[in-house]
Amino acid sequence: MQQLSFTPRARFDRATGRWVIESTTQQGVGHQVDTRRGVCTCLAGKHGRACKHLRLARELDSWRLQAL
Repeated sequence: MQQLSFTPRARFDRATGRWVIESTTQQGVGHQVDTRRGVCTCLAGKHGRACKHLRLARELDSWRLQAL
């Protein structure tokens, strides 16, 4: 497994209700994650497979909603 030389960033876009999760392999590239629909714009997500971005966004959603 490749060691990351940076920490991927994540932010919630209130206007769209989606998360923007930075790629773990390409610094500066962000993936749009819609937790309501269960989709991500990464390569795995585009092919309907589960991806780490969606898993992370769901965890962040849970944390964010508990904080409200």
